[in-house]
Amino acid sequence: MGKEWAVAVCVVLTLQLQDSSTRCTFNPRRHYNQLKLPAKDEKLKASRRILCPSRYAVIFAEPLNPHFYFDLGKLHATILTVGVIDHRLYLWKILIPTKWAPEFRSLNICAKSQTNDGVKTRFTKVEFRSPTVALDIQSGESSQSFAIETFAAVGAVPEIEKRIAQLSNGQEESEHESKDAENKAKTQKEFFEELILGRAKHDTPCIIDMKTATEEEKTKERRRRLDARTTSHRFVFQTWPRDPHGKGITPENSHRGKEAPNGLQLWGATLSDFYIVYRWPDMHDLLTTSSGSKLAAWMKANGESYAQDCIEGAEEEEEPREIHPCDIGERIEDAERLIFNKSWILQGEGSKGKGKEREEWELPHPVEQRYPSFLAIWPPKSPFDPSAYPAPWPREPFTSEPLNVIPTLQSYLPSFRLPAKLIVHDPWNLLSVEDNSYHEDEKVKPWSQKPDITHVYKLRMSEQNPNHRVESLKSLLSEDARAKRVREMFLQNPHSDNALPTGYFIGHEEALPGSCKPPIYVVLPEQAVRLPPPEAHLYLSPAGALGTGNHSFVYKAELELARALLVRQEICHQCMLEDMAKIIEEEDGKNGERRDPKWDQPSGRHMVVTRRKTPAVGTMQNEEGVEETYLIKPGEGTMTLEYQGPFRVVESRVQYQDLAVGPYCEHIRKQKRTIHPLTSKVYVAAKLSIEGDEHLQKEAENYMTFPRHFFEHWSGYNIINPLKEPVPVGPLVPQFYGYYVVDEEIKNTVGAAGNGATMNRRPQYLSPILLLEDCGEQIDPGELSVDDQTECASLVYRLHEAGWIHGSVARRNIVRQPGPLSAWPLDRIRNRYARSGLGKDWSYRLIDFGRSFSIEGMEQQYRGEILSEESGVTNWVWGMQDLR
Repeated sequence: MGKEWAVAVCVVLTLQLQDSSTRCTFNPRRHYNQLKLPAKDEKLKASRRILCPSRYAVIFAEPLNPHFYFDLGKLHATILTVGVIDHRLYLWKILIPTKWAPEFRSLNICAKSQTNDGVKTRFTKVEFRSPTVALDIQSGESSQSFAIETFAAVGAVPEIEKRIAQLSNGQEESEHESKDAENKAKTQKEFFEELILGRAKHDTPCIIDMKTATEEEKTKERRRRLDARTTSHRFVFQTWPRDPHGKGITPENSHRGKEAPNGLQLWGATLSDFYIVYRWPDMHDLLTTSSGSKLAAWMKANGESYAQDCIEGAEEEEEPREIHPCDIGERIEDAERLIFNKSWILQGEGSKGKGKEREEWELPHPVEQRYPSFLAIWPPKSPFDPSAYPAPWPREPFTSEPLNVIPTLQSYLPSFRLPAKLIVHDPWNLLSVEDNSYHEDEKVKPWSQKPDITHVYKLRMSEQNPNHRVESLKSLLSEDARAKRVREMFLQNPHSDNALPTGYFIGHEEALPGSCKPPIYVVLPEQAVRLPPPEAHLYLSPAGALGTGNHSFVYKAELELARALLVRQEICHQCMLEDMAKIIEEEDGKNGERRDPKWDQPSGRHMVVTRRKTPAVGTMQNEEGVEETYLIKPGEGTMTLEYQGPFRVVESRVQYQDLAVGPYCEHIRKQKRTIHPLTSKVYVAAKLSIEGDEHLQKEAENYMTFPRHFFEHWSGYNIINPLKEPVPVGPLVPQFYGYYVVDEEIKNTVGAAGNGATMNRRPQYLSPILLLEDCGEQIDPGELSVDDQTECASLVYRLHEAGWIHGSVARRNIVRQPGPLSAWPLDRIRNRYARSGLGKDWSYRLIDFGRSFSIEGMEQQYRGEILSEESGVTNWVWGMQDLR
């Protein structure tokens, strides 16, 4: 806000009080802007009325001049909030750019109120203390209706009338030009489509005469060209202007810009953040591609401000941020909601216990009929205990029931959190890897028709990097230590100048700009580091066959883990509020007799904070040669009410809730969603190897040595030499979920699940198991767009940039799945069929690292291997050969 704003002229409105409600009417023939909804239980009626049974209401403003207001509304400059409290009218705030009212010093208000004694007129004059100070204007007396009839500005009436006249005649201020141009311009999507079509003139030429074609034919042809495999949608289209007398940009005087953790220097948040630039201003045949942040750093270091607008744009560019996959915990909870008839009361058990009706959400009693041999004390000793499953769990593995939804695990799991023990259920004896080419009838045979053979496996850590698990734990403890420092610093000095720990901001009921009492901030307790689950269960079936290699077989497997490993613990809001009230009563006394006076002093302040990014609008000839105005980068504007000052801190005694630790609280335990087992199933890829093959162990070692950024997805794009087009910064390899080998000290069992008898004979060979993320299917080069081909090639270049050789670059070792991974499954399915079936936002990965090795510090020694792998994918991208 600051110097850009002052209080404005307005308004005609009417209020009618009806019992405890406030009904507000307004003229539907004008253009209105709703600035804030009522506090609670709002109902926006089709009759264009708001009924608000709360202490205050939001009123719609009708300004002096429709054109004047319309422009203000587009700029989000006018805010008018009116409230009725105890039958008194409060006008809180009206804002307008100061350029339009430079002489405002005070405001005269004429208010008429209808009472039993007749009509009373009251005048109020408000002096402007500061452009950002809230106006508390009280007018009227206890009555049934109010009507604010006139507002007038004192000290600047001629100037205001002049401004209104200019606007009414269409004479707009320069401050409006960019916004109006943005509204008149074609959209950013249309801008990029014109760029794409212009660049595709030779790769995807037009097959009709656009000058004589009908609009329908033009639209169809544009769609065909935009969706074609040969049409690129990712390229650099901007040029950075150079000072004719500027210095040369060389590798020696280069500066680094914004980068993702992979360390690649050319990173941009959007395609608009890359540029083509002359290294020397007078040598127009020597061009290079760079990022805006890198160029801006160089320009500022060398005093070149010729392209100041580009420098400012680069400074506004957002920082790289990690993009996480769609939350696995939320997907698990969604899958649990699909299950009907959930209950802790099993069939035949009855609904009564100890003389009272038992609810479905009630956990098993200390003594249960179904477990007569022991006391069923909650929580069970293991989340896999039979008593830990409500009906209808546990579900049969690999069932085809439509509501049995199992999400694919795609989140990063630190090695510290991987279970040390894995119980593998293998009725088809797939682990022996003897003859895994089962007939189709075996693939569809129900799990219940096979004896459940189980084997006990143990987690094997890296031999080359034995501290891998310890380093993972140190990383988690470091994150927790940072959160703890934030919490301690805030508790020592509870002020808005310090970072806020995890907690709740409890503000005043009616937060207005200006001075205020300190709000309450409830600091939640620290969350303990979640220990790794002692065991997990893996279910293998030929129905999950994904693929075979020369030495391996891969299956989609069901992995059953402790639910607490994947689903976040929660805090009950109601418990938190009740605990807060108790703590305040303990500190202040029941009647406030011990309350510290500082909590009632206006030591804090609510400030209106405005953030705005200027839109970028430009002109360009469209495909038909017509000059058009386009929105290159949309503007952004937000106005928020932010608190500055001290807080009253309440350290909550409410703990995070986890059913594996104890029952849910009384507020949430009656919800159907709280009826769930203590485990959750997810899909993973289980890779097995033939006897005597060492590739699987080597691959597992590599996964435990790869840098963290190999598994991460970051925002924006990279440009990787020799490729010239930007590519997404997605994960490079599948997520790693552990390498398991047979525990020779424990015998395998056979029989019904959880009720097996010891087997004296074990197969001569049981394959080790490498658990990975299922990243989709092998690519078909004929189905890829030119952008997809470039992205696939970039995976190999990124691997080399990090100092690794793959050892087997081939189409079979590049897989893809619909993306982006951060989207929900339904959105990803839609993306799969976008672009006329070509798809968009695919997620690509390299796989099969059994022959891979690190060459860090030995790049020159392995230069031949690097060139061999890179030439294969480069020639494929450039259309010189097929990918083998």
